[in-house]
Amino acid sequence: SPAIGGDGTIYFTAVDGRLRALNPDGTRRWELRTGCVNRTSPVIGTDGRVASIRPALRAEGSRFRRGSGSCPGESN
Repeated sequence: SPAIGGDGTIYFTAVDGRLRALNPDGTRRWELRTGCVNRTSPVIGTDGRVASIRPALRAEGSRFRRGSGSCPGESN
């Protein structure tokens, strides 16, 4: 499921390993390659940070910080 920011930005993940943001009119705002297939919904913190947690990787407090380790089902 997508998450919607206070400014109307729509955040979602995709099976191509990207976290994407769309403007309220549907145009692309930005995208970030996370490196893994992601089937989780992004969340927006009270401080406005967007987080998307991948299974088997540790969550850090930093914005868009990747965890350590390999992606589930992928070899190094």
